[in-house]
Amino acid sequence: MARSQLGLDDELYRQVLANLCSGKTSSKQLTIEQADAVLEHFKTRGFKPTVKQAVNDRRMSPKAGSGKVAEVDKIRAIWITMSQQGFVRDSSETALDKWVAKVTGVAHVGWLKTNSAAQALEALKKWHTREMEQALAPHWGAFAQSRLYITLGDYRRLGRAVHGGRWYEALCALYSKHQEAK
Repeated sequence: MARSQLGLDDELYRQVLANLCSGKTSSKQLTIEQADAVLEHFKTRGFKPTVKQAVNDRRMSPKAGSGKVAEVDKIRAIWITMSQQGFVRDSSETALDKWVAKVTGVAHVGWLKTNSAAQALEALKKWHTREMEQALAPHWGAFAQSRLYITLGDYRRLGRAVHGGRWYEALCALYSKHQEAK
């Protein structure tokens, strides 16, 4: 996009890449840091990046693996799952960005760095846990009769006190089984 917006021919574009990125002449060869440096360089030359907007001004999440930090893909996956489960009304990237900004102060989920991504992921998992526990609360008695409850009891006793991830994973599995049984 920058190439066409700035009117660069192929040769000049590749020369700029080579100068900025240790001789690399293809954007596919660049690391994330190098791509960011190229983007910043083009911005100083007048490039104005645009984000494609979906219908009704709602951006949808990109495919997995596109985030700079692994936690970003997990955040997006949980957000979409929560939407499918009815806990989030709007599954769009725009809505997720607003929530991320409220929790971390970072305006776009794709811009999260390791620490802020971990903070957002844990906050989202806690919110999801509360929603699933509340939705499953009327059914705990029935679960007590099943073998699955014993496993959940172990997770709750061991996992929650030591590391919340185990309880979260078990609760997700139980909620999924409960939804399938409906």
